Amino acid sequence: MGAYKLYLEYLNSPEWAERRELVLKRAAGLCDVPGCLREPIKVHHITYDRFGAEDWRDLVAVCESCHALLHDPSAP
Repeated sequence: MGAYKLYLEYLNSPEWAERRELVLKRAAGLCDVPGCLREPIKVHHITYDRFGAEDWRDLVAVCESCHALLHDPSAP
């Protein structure tokens, strides 16, 4: 099985849903990017070193705009 397929399966797992919910709760309604006051709707991996067994420091809650910037710094 390819790495991307494994990634997608994990993102659809109950384990990821639980981690994602904890990260969003930790953010308390604010994007984790400093200075951003928008509501986070995405959870972004800072590192994939512990993929599938992430530490709380491996993940950040971000709004749609900041998530796009994290993936493409040239995005508007």
